[in-house]
Parts: sequence; structure tokens; C-alpha cells
Amino acid sequence: MTNQDLLALADTYGTPFYVFDLDALADRTRRIQTFFSGTASICYAMKANPFLVGPLKPQIERFEVCSQGEFHICERMGIPRKKIVLSGVSKTEEELMEVLEGGGAGIYTAESIRHLILLEQCGERKSAVLPVLLRVTSGNQFGMDRETVKDIVKRRKEYPFLHIIGLQYYSGTQ
Repeated sequence: MTNQDLLALADTYGTPFYVFDLDALADRTRRIQTFFSGTASICYAMKANPFLVGPLKPQIERFEVCSQGEFHICERMGIPRKKIVLSGVSKTEEELMEVLEGGGAGIYTAESIRHLILLEQCGERKSAVLPVLLRVTSGNQFGMDRETVKDIVKRRKEYPFLHIIGLQYYSGTQ
């Protein structure tokens, strides 16, 4: 795209505006997948750019959503629920039960003991075992410290409606 092309877009749409090269995005995604082939997969946190969910749908293994709004965007875009990681520090019982009544999500994150207990209670109400990632913090307010996570893992039998499948390390934003 040339500068003239960008100026024409600015005249048409006004400023500010964003231009995304979806071919470059697809190429970069393939390169990352190739680099990590067999050892890791890509989970797109859609918070900042939910409009990229559609173009990324064929390439991305999972989509992290942190709100009901983001969850519903994924539904509208035809993202299978098994590809959704339901995250976020403000999950409510009502929201979780709505997700579970509709068939659930692929994975849930527990950012605190409170979230862990909430997930356990909702799993019990639905008679479903929920796959859970325990979020470990890097020292910020999002996630649990290492000792709390170790204690949860030691006591995992106390949570029969949760299947702890791994850890999610939250290093912070930006």
C-alpha cells in the first residue's frame, strides 16, 4: 500500500483509522505455528482486536475471551466453544451458568481462590467437570502467587468438578 493509497483511505474514512494486512497476519501466524510445531499452539487474546477473530479463525487453535461480550462475538463468528478459553477476573456465577447451559467453553481459567470455588460450584450445579488453567501472577494483581497455586494442586481432590490441566502465566500487559 502506498502513501497515496493511505491518504485516499483517510479522505474516505476520516482519521484515525487502522489498516491491517491480513495476508501478512496469516503469514506471521503460520511462521509462529511452524516454529512451535508440536510444542505449543497459539491462543489469541481477542480483547484488543476482536475484529480479527474472523480472519484468524482458520489458523488459531484457541481464542481467549474475558467477557460475555467477547464470548458472544466468538459465537457470532462461528468459533466452536471447544476453542474458547474463558478467562477474566470478573466472571460471575450467572455468566458462567449461561456459558455452561449453552454447552460450556473449552477451557476456563481460575485467577483466584474465589474464581476456583466459583468454577467448582458451577461445575457441580451442571454436573460437569470443567477443564481449568490456574493463572499464576508475575507479581501484579492478576493471578495467584506460586504458593497458592502449589496448595491448590496439592488439594486438587477437594475440587471434583475441576480438572486442572495446566498453568497460565500472566506476565502483564504491554
